[in-house]
Amino acid sequence: MQQLRQDRLSGALRISTLASYLQKWLLPRLPQFHDRHPEIELSIHTSRAPVDFASSDFHAAVRMSIGPSAGLYSEKLMDEWFVPVCTREVLAKYGPLRDAADLQRFPLLHSSDEEWSLWLHPGVTAAWQERGTAYDDSLTVLAGAEQGQGLALTRWSLAAQDLTTGRIMQASERIVPCPRAYYFVCPEMYVTMPKVQQLLAWLREMAAAFPRPNSTDVAAASSRV
Repeated sequence: MQQLRQDRLSGALRISTLASYLQKWLLPRLPQFHDRHPEIELSIHTSRAPVDFASSDFHAAVRMSIGPSAGLYSEKLMDEWFVPVCTREVLAKYGPLRDAADLQRFPLLHSSDEEWSLWLHPGVTAAWQERGTAYDDSLTVLAGAEQGQGLALTRWSLAAQDLTTGRIMQASERIVPCPRAYYFVCPEMYVTMPKVQQLLAWLREMAAAFPRPNSTDVAAASSRV
């Protein structure tokens, strides 16, 4: 019983996240969590698949979803947006991106999760033929943009830090809300565990401090919600 009580308070906290979310958003912030909660040892696994908590030892997960997960404690952490990015050199060569016609000038990069049809205005999507280099994960798309291979459609949470440092540039003022958001999920019985509560409280704080993209399209979309 003493060991069980200790496990609820400290020790390994096993969580599952998306690899892209871990590498580009969570990992740079983890030292703050370790400084605040040195008694909690994080064990982090990456996967896109839904977590089967009944047959695994995970305490919690972060996934992208269009809404809460049935049968689990589910809390939205933060929204997401699609943003076109490229290097300063690519932007200087091809010019700023304003609409679908401008896309014809660029070598395009995308993944199945960030297809250019998601960025287009309604009414244009039906006539759009996806083209350019396709990769099977979001991190490779962003890496390709950072290496100057073309114009990439990526997620704001993945690109924000590199945009701040100037490693890549925002190629368009049009930033489109993503239909999916990041959710913290866990079994109802786990959400009362102190170490799970501490992780969730910290994630809430980090998500609240994360800036939204600056775009007239984002502002217009937010006003319609």
